Amino acid sequence: MAKQLRVNTRSEWVNVATDAMWDAMRNAVIGWPHFGEDDNVNRLEAMVADLTGKESSMFVPTTNCANLLAMMGLCSSGDQVIMESRCHLWWVEQNIPRLTGASPRLVEGNKLGEMDSAEVEAAILEQRYGMKPRTAAVCLENSHNVCGGVALPPGYISQSAKIAHQHDAKLFVDGARLFNAAAAHDVALSEMVADVDVLSLSLNKGLGAPFGAMLCGSKEFISKAREDHKILGSHSIHKAGFLAAGAIVALETMLDRLPEDHARAKVLARMLAEIPGVAVDLETVQTNIIRVEIDDMCPSDFAAQVEGKGAGAMVLDNRAVKFITHYGICDEDLDFVASVVRDVMAENGAGNR
Repeated sequence: MAKQLRVNTRSEWVNVATDAMWDAMRNAVIGWPHFGEDDNVNRLEAMVADLTGKESSMFVPTTNCANLLAMMGLCSSGDQVIMESRCHLWWVEQNIPRLTGASPRLVEGNKLGEMDSAEVEAAILEQRYGMKPRTAAVCLENSHNVCGGVALPPGYISQSAKIAHQHDAKLFVDGARLFNAAAAHDVALSEMVADVDVLSLSLNKGLGAPFGAMLCGSKEFISKAREDHKILGSHSIHKAGFLAAGAIVALETMLDRLPEDHARAKVLARMLAEIPGVAVDLETVQTNIIRVEIDDMCPSDFAAQVEGKGAGAMVLDNRAVKFITHYGICDEDLDFVASVVRDVMAENGAGNR
């Protein structure tokens, strides 16, 4: 049964499409996207290629699917792929070793999700018995979920690309919330990913589109990804056109309002940080995610009690949960969420130990 929450701050994808998105979907003329005959899919892919400054892009069902296609295109069996140790690509998706034969190489970053450049290069160059695996790619997550939605800056991305390219590896960015990261740094998306070889984008998180994600890269790379898409069985979305129509409206209408979500996240973070037993590192609240660490309470128990009172929280790790702001959240909702957290902590004796 779906959870009916008064204020759902678990994630952005809980939002329904806007009226403008529904209108576009109802009026969409459907073609056959597999043969390049759907105008909305073609237009969406051209729009995203232009936004990212990449030669090509393709419309896929989910960001997980886009990430998997990226790994299939970048990796071969026996390769290693370097990624930050808390990234979604490893902990949640777990598809690299299973479906590509490559091995993740985890490098722990700082609290802002940044891997040290020297440690990345050391991982690429490390040898045993005079042997070392080929490094196929360096992977970044932007914004970084577990770190609280921190937005990796363009300079760090460029430096990561430089290191990868010096060693004949590619730079991949898991961009499920890359639109938020670009908005946080007030830069164009194309500038943010200028040195990135391949990236994914979610359309139904911050933008609130009803469906889908994008994979972006060179024409050659996307052409291969379309073939791999068939192998996965995920390419035959015969009526993708009406979903693409909604996504086009999301791109046209929702990008400029993302800073509103970020501003509300900062307000809520400050409110939560004042509650006994709750810790929020305000430096990490850069986009629409708030990482909240809970004293003397299991995060899953905390999340369940918060949801029992009508607000939403999602477990991040053994110490923390997250709250997420989005276009379905208003200023009054922030007060409600804070009051719920305050009640839960008081009921569990926070501040009395």
